[in-house]
Amino acid sequence: MNETQIAGMAQDFLPPGKGGSQIPYYGARGLNSGVLLMNLTWMRRMDFSNEMRLIYVGYKKRIKLADQDLLNIYFHFHPRYKKRIKLADQDLLNIYFHFHPQWLYFLPCEFNYGTHFCHCYFDKPGTCCCRNGESLGIAVLHGSGKQFHSNKNKSFEQIYDTFAK
Repeated sequence: MNETQIAGMAQDFLPPGKGGSQIPYYGARGLNSGVLLMNLTWMRRMDFSNEMRLIYVGYKKRIKLADQDLLNIYFHFHPRYKKRIKLADQDLLNIYFHFHPQWLYFLPCEFNYGTHFCHCYFDKPGTCCCRNGESLGIAVLHGSGKQFHSNKNKSFEQIYDTFAK
């Protein structure tokens, strides 16, 4: 990340609109917030932590998932999208980086790898959704949607069981 990038995120595996959201997205498929890098140096310079503290004080009785809820509140700057937001933090970050792409460090797909890349539901048959994962190796496995406990890909379940021991 450089000095101006506030976050690092990878491309989402679902094309925009497939998840039900009708908001501006970053790039062709939007971003996935499952793996989110944050540039804390940049945030400190812009006094991000003080702003988060003020938001927390104002909303602490309603905040259940502090980190996710604080991001949702902070990035909720476009009221006209309020009723169309389905995936909370992910949708809000997509809106934000749609309008401010210069502040995003785009992570390659091998840093947010899930079973969806093994099946390639939305790409042409016979193509892989994450060629870097195949050629360079997988850097981060993302276990959203019970991917580590599903019959779709036994290898993910075996990896989970190995780390759980």
